[in-house]
Amino acid sequence: LLCCESATAQACELLQWLADRLPNCPLLVLGHDADPVHLDLFGAGARGYCPLHAEPATMRSTMLHLLGGAYSYPPATWAAIRRRLPQATAPVDLPMPSRLLCEFLVHVAAPDTPTYPEIARRMGKSLPAVEQYRKKLFERYDIKAKGGLVLLAKRLGLV
Repeated sequence: LLCCESATAQACELLQWLADRLPNCPLLVLGHDADPVHLDLFGAGARGYCPLHAEPATMRSTMLHLLGGAYSYPPATWAAIRRRLPQATAPVDLPMPSRLLCEFLVHVAAPDTPTYPEIARRMGKSLPAVEQYRKKLFERYDIKAKGGLVLLAKRLGLV
């Protein structure tokens, strides 16, 4: 949780620092709806936003939503993001794949761009098993090419 009373560069720096050191920790911003601070913080790595004086049940459901791997933007916040970034598209809640599929995605998105046989060797799996991982991800997330797997790994925060 990061509580922001005002838009400051320090808040963005702190959020970026937290995101760099805790890449798997979903960061939730608390603020006022009229305050534009949360828009700047999304660019710095925030995964969700909740009004500062939200009901405990709202806060809890938002936190559980983030822990489930999704993003959480209220409609008013998303509208403000769209006004500020006209090229933005609505975030899609992506379910987190299994540990094995996540490992596969990390290998697919490796900087040295390994082939599927190289990925199978690195994972200690057979090539048909790796092909099954690829097919599962293609079907589950409606992906058409290997580049889509790399983008998925980035959106899920795996790389």
